[in-house]
Amino acid sequence: MIYSNPSFETEKHTHAFGAMLWWAVSLISMFTVGTGVTAIGLCGASVLKITSTFLQDNTIIVLMIFFAAAIVIFFIGLLRFASVLTTSYKFDGNTIIKGTLAARDGLISKITANTDFEFVRANFDTDRYKKTIYENAVLTGETKRYLKYSSNGRTIKILKIYDSMPDLRIAENTVKKSVASRVIKRAVLVFAIFLALEITDLCIGYGKNDEVNGNISQSNATVEKILTENGFTMQKISNIVYLYTKSTADNSRTSKLRIVYNKSGNIDKSEVEMFIESENDIPALENLLKVFCKLQSTDEFISAVRKQLDGESTNAKLTLDNGQVLRLGTSGGYTEVHTSR
Repeated sequence: MIYSNPSFETEKHTHAFGAMLWWAVSLISMFTVGTGVTAIGLCGASVLKITSTFLQDNTIIVLMIFFAAAIVIFFIGLLRFASVLTTSYKFDGNTIIKGTLAARDGLISKITANTDFEFVRANFDTDRYKKTIYENAVLTGETKRYLKYSSNGRTIKILKIYDSMPDLRIAENTVKKSVASRVIKRAVLVFAIFLALEITDLCIGYGKNDEVNGNISQSNATVEKILTENGFTMQKISNIVYLYTKSTADNSRTSKLRIVYNKSGNIDKSEVEMFIESENDIPALENLLKVFCKLQSTDEFISAVRKQLDGESTNAKLTLDNGQVLRLGTSGGYTEVHTSR
């Protein structure tokens, strides 16, 4: 009878782990790609003053999908890898006995024990291993990574990583490749692929930069004219973010409008906290709403603002084109128009 335990030395010759190594690659890639390539992409866009790239516009979604995929690959691959390394075989004539170490120790301890031939030989026939017996087993075929046996109509596939397997033949000219070297090569390849994709993304963004900036500048020029004529000052936070501010006459409140544009020049998000002091502020608000809300009439909302200025309490609201809701309220005695908090 022959006891066969998993051996990394045997696997160096057969390279049988194959796809099972992707769990380790995914773990490395979470850092090299998830952190490294993302940082390169965002920093590159900042240095080159690129307003919009796919990664910039969808950073959270891209990272969520990437990490979710990497985590799934990691856990599925690790379970398969661990299952193989905690399994040994006993070959007794035409009977093959599969044994899985059933000890309740930690995974690392189980793998360490099961890859020790002396431990396997001393404990395989005890209740420390859960066994499955395959009788009348006959070798029927061989693939790059497996030996195939037939046992009473059932097919058994045994990975070529088990030392002393009677039917395993290793060619003398086989190139030895360690697990670590193959994992590192794959991790480098994955990094290179994602880096190339991100460089392409930066190139596309750079090529469209003038067009995107032109769209945003054109849209913001309209807003700037409306607000600056009503006493607001503008501050450019970034290529896509603009902040407008204006203090009330008694300096007790400050109106603030923070506007974020998308690459088409449309308003992606706005944060509005606008204090209406008198009828003189209504025209600016009315013109501003024509920019924010082109899909429906704003007359009813403006009418509600006028009523509130006259002392009549209302709870008007207006849905903007980007889906945000503009509400009417009061603050410190002022009529306040603000986006939902």
